[in-house]
Amino acid sequence: METSLAEDVKKPTRTLSPDSFFFMSPYRSFTTSGCFRRFSQPAVGGVR
Repeated sequence: METSLAEDVKKPTRTLSPDSFFFMSPYRSFTTSGCFRRFSQPAVGGVR
């Protein structure tokens, strides 16, 4: 799954929703607590 996400990040598809931005910039996701919070709950026991 991680490899697939990495491919999406490399692709220059900026038309994706802000959700994809979370994968593109995990560090900036903290600034956007609005989007980060949504992924934070499921990501706690999944991604990291």
